[in-house]
Amino acid sequence: MPPRKINRPGLPPPRRGPAHAGPQTLLEQARRWMNNGDYHRASVAFEKLAREADRLAPVRSPLMYFQAGRCRVLMGDPESGLGLIYRALNALALQARWPELHRSAQITISELRDLGAPAQAEALQIWLEQKSTSAPATLPGDVSPVHENIQLPLNCPNCGAPLLAKDLEWIDASTVVCNFCGGLVRPQ
Repeated sequence: MPPRKINRPGLPPPRRGPAHAGPQTLLEQARRWMNNGDYHRASVAFEKLAREADRLAPVRSPLMYFQAGRCRVLMGDPESGLGLIYRALNALALQARWPELHRSAQITISELRDLGAPAQAEALQIWLEQKSTSAPATLPGDVSPVHENIQLPLNCPNCGAPLLAKDLEWIDASTVVCNFCGGLVRPQ
């Protein structure tokens, strides 16, 4: 017996496919595209997620703008990528998320140098030093507690992104923030 067609008078048929996916599905797809080296599609998806987050959950938009910018840099377009990265970093500064801002800027500076864009890396380093003067003297998260015997999952349960020990921001003795989606991750 074929599936019944639901009659929706006056409503258009539901949209399907990655272009019309919900935010979680689009985030997973963007992450997959980025991991597979399809930086253009990933950048477009991350930008779409960032614009949506600006509207609905501004705390998450810097992460999406940062990933969109990284994709552009990795595509070989550091100028437009840096525009998105500066937007993300300025949003982090406005939200007083100083450790995340510093870590994200350092990642970008390192990637720019690795990709042969030393002028852009130097400009970002100068920008970071200027911003650091407006940061509090001791940054929250600067002193990391000892996190021994904590078994975190390898991937974020919210978005599936890998949780790399060197990039984790601990917010308490047993909770980290996912760098891709901003979700809180606790031990299994």
